[in-house]
Amino acid sequence: MFDKKTFFQKIVPHAICAAILLLLTLTYFYPVLNGKELRQQDIVRSSSISKEVVEHREKYGEEALWTNSQFSGMPAFSISIKYPGNFIKHIGILTGLRLPSAMGLLYTILIGFYILLLTFKVDPWVALLGAVAFGFSTHFLILYEAGHNSKLRTISYMAPVLASIFYTLRGKTLLGGILTAITLSLCIGANHIQIIYYLSIMVVFIIYAELVLSENKEAVKNYLTQSPSFQFVSNYWHLALLVIAIIVIVNGWKYGVDAATTILFFTTIPLAILLLITTSIGALFIKKPKALKSLAIKLVTLLFAAVLAIGPNVSSLWSTYTYGKETIRGGKSELTETKAKTDGGLDLAYAMRWSYGPTETLTLI
Repeated sequence: MFDKKTFFQKIVPHAICAAILLLLTLTYFYPVLNGKELRQQDIVRSSSISKEVVEHREKYGEEALWTNSQFSGMPAFSISIKYPGNFIKHIGILTGLRLPSAMGLLYTILIGFYILLLTFKVDPWVALLGAVAFGFSTHFLILYEAGHNSKLRTISYMAPVLASIFYTLRGKTLLGGILTAITLSLCIGANHIQIIYYLSIMVVFIIYAELVLSENKEAVKNYLTQSPSFQFVSNYWHLALLVIAIIVIVNGWKYGVDAATTILFFTTIPLAILLLITTSIGALFIKKPKALKSLAIKLVTLLFAAVLAIGPNVSSLWSTYTYGKETIRGGKSELTETKAKTDGGLDLAYAMRWSYGPTETLTLI
């Protein structure tokens, strides 16, 4: 029986939180409401590059697949191509409440992370604080100014994708699968493959955790606490931290902050992953047939959802894939000296040209 009072008690906190997030978005970008526009360097550059393609579309009502505005001519599908058949993008417009670009992006990031925390059963008011901390992190604010909108848009859908996957694994499988297909399709359609790659790494860890923990948590807990790896860490963790600290301090003093940060990353992260695997690998075998069957159904659902998510974006992905073979990333660019051509991929110096080094990661805090 429908309980109106209980319904409103559950909905009101979320409605208030959503309104607060919207108010923060409108306040932060208040100058936009007064007719001003955020000058984003990459967007200005993109507008000039795509001018020829846009004019062709407006004049002839069709997409130009080639432009002469860059590199003496190049395919236009990495610059400005519209795919009328991709109806899923209309949902993406609604997620930002049809607000101006930067405002819509910020609100999508805020509300998406809020939903993710709710999926983890975090209290709504705590989830509100978490969403604000995430949405207004330093790195995102820098991306707005730089005009990295495709990157921001892809990031804005990461939290909803993770929430959908988690809901599939822990909640209603069918509904979670549908939500995963929609949110992942939006994420892929935002067209920043690098962020999709990072997202896939997180998904792998989530699925691994489910393989270890699903429906047999008590047995797994007993196994983990009794494993040799866990016993070793519980007895010698302070010694390991001391050794790592000495190594970092000595190298930082001698070679600088970047060197110290690099060493910290490349010692603690591999050790943490190794510890995770060695501690929990045996727990994979502590399973009941019923638990394995249930998890298998959920994983197949997620796989099918991923295939559906790729579907609306096939044209864009395939065009990028085929074009990539003829670029310096594919090792076949005619603009590269013959002696410098490779079998594919960029050299490390070129790939890291826009990176500030390992310490750049601290801007994510």
